[in-house]
Amino acid sequence: MSSNRALFNKERLEIYFPSPEGYLFKLGRVNYSKVHPPLDLYIHEGMMEIVFIVKGKQIYTVEGNNYLVNSGDIFITFPDEPHSTAGYPEDKALLYYLIIDLEKLKGGFIGYDDKEGGFIVQSLNRIGKRVFKGSECLKPMLDKVVTTYYSDCPFKITVIRNLISDLIINVIESERIDEAMDSSCMQKVLDYIEQNICEDIPVSVLAEIAGLSEARFKIKFRKQIGIPPREFVLRRKIEAAKNMLKSSDITITELAHKMSFSSGQYFSTVFKRFTLMSPKEFRDK
Repeated sequence: MSSNRALFNKERLEIYFPSPEGYLFKLGRVNYSKVHPPLDLYIHEGMMEIVFIVKGKQIYTVEGNNYLVNSGDIFITFPDEPHSTAGYPEDKALLYYLIIDLEKLKGGFIGYDDKEGGFIVQSLNRIGKRVFKGSECLKPMLDKVVTTYYSDCPFKITVIRNLISDLIINVIESERIDEAMDSSCMQKVLDYIEQNICEDIPVSVLAEIAGLSEARFKIKFRKQIGIPPREFVLRRKIEAAKNMLKSSDITITELAHKMSFSSGQYFSTVFKRFTLMSPKEFRDK
C-alpha cells in the first residue's frame, strides 16, 4: 500500500508496452501540484492520444481551435494531428494519457482477431467529439494498469492487455452515450461571472444565482467545471487582465483596482501564479 502511495505521489510516470518495432502503447500519468510551462506543439505519428482529466483542467489546441478539458472529461487527438496547450501553461491537474498505435491495434495485439481489431479501430476513428465525459470506472482501470505494471504479478502482461482493452471500449461507449448534465443553472453562473468580471464576485452570490446552498454549490461547481468557484473567478479575471494589458496603456496598479484586487501586489502574485510571469513581463513580451 505504501509503495502504491509513493508511486502515485510522483509528478510524472510513463509505462511503455514494448514491441519489436518500438512500443504498442504508452500510458502516462501526470500529477501536477503547480502550474508548468506550456506544452509545445507536437505530433504522434500514426498514433491516437486519449487524455483523461481526473482532477483539474487543461486547455489544448488542435487545428487552431482551443478546447477546455475539465475534470472527468476525455480529450481525443487523432494520428498525426499537431496539438499543444496553445501557449497556456499546463495547469495543476491529475490526468492520464494513452498513446496507442492504431495499426498494431487493428492487427489484434490486445487479443482481438484481425476483424474485431479492425472494427475497434474504425470505431475509434469515428469518434465525433473532441471532448466528452468519461465514465467513473476509468480512473480505477488506469490506476490498476499502473499498480499491475509495477507489481510482481506473474500475469501482468495479460492483466494489462485486458485492462487496456476494457478502457478502449469504455472510451468508445462513453462518447456514444455522452449525456451532458443539466447545466442551465451553472450556465447562468458562468454568464454572471463574465458579465461582472471586473467586480468583486463572492461565492455566496454565485450560489444564490444557482439556487443552492454555498456548500452544495461549491461541490457541484467543482464537479462540473473541474476547479473551485473562487479559483475559476480568479482565472477569468487574469484572462481579462491579459487582454487589457495587450490592448491598452492602463497601469498595472490601475488594472489591479479595476479588476477588484485588494492591492497591486496581490494582483501580481495571482497573475504570476497562473501565467508564470509578472504583469509587466507579460506586457513587455
